[in-house]
Amino acid sequence: MDEIEDVIIVSLLCEEEERLLQLRKKPRLWIHDIPKSRYEEGEYHVLLPRLKRDSKRFHTYFRMSLHKFNELVQIMQPYIKREDTLFRKAIGVEEKLMVTMRYLATGDSFKTIA
Repeated sequence: MDEIEDVIIVSLLCEEEERLLQLRKKPRLWIHDIPKSRYEEGEYHVLLPRLKRDSKRFHTYFRMSLHKFNELVQIMQPYIKREDTLFRKAIGVEEKLMVTMRYLATGDSFKTIA
């Protein structure tokens, strides 16, 4: 009887271990669905092209000229540029600078800006 009990106990332990492994393997979202829409609806992809066509509004929005903004992008690029990976696209230098300059110009929280 001891051998049968041992086999049953080992079998139950194996099943429990497999169940626990399955619980741990639940896939997580890399990013939520809302940030995924930033390519179609985000300020960088929608608003910035419009602001670039109107220098007065661009200056009002960022408190600097488009020329100075572009110079700053060139200066900062070697320091803040990241490469895309297989898992996600990197946020571009111009987009990072846009968020930073808007934050400095308004003092809004990053949640409302980005």
